[in-house]
Amino acid sequence: MPGALSYLIEKVEGLEKIAQSLLNRQEECCSPHWMDVNELCDYIPSHPVKQTVYGWVSDKQIPHHKISKALVFLQSEIDDWMKHCGNKSTKVSHLLKKPIK
Repeated sequence: MPGALSYLIEKVEGLEKIAQSLLNRQEECCSPHWMDVNELCDYIPSHPVKQTVYGWVSDKQIPHHKISKALVFLQSEIDDWMKHCGNKSTKVSHLLKKPIK
């Protein structure tokens, strides 16, 4: 009987570790990832300069938010913007290759 009890305790502890690991993974994938302008420039495949991004923000061509005075971008919105912007009158490929003057 003591062997069975220690076996069950071991299994429960293993399940607790698995459950905690899954919770951590869920928090990582489901929590929003905010980027500043520098991170955004690194994230976009064409690596635009900051001036270009500020131009897009000024023209309301890219999704953005202001928290206090900081300009921030939500990664999921940027991903959607890069996927779907090509269907609009302004092509994303055009936006990603040429800086706004």
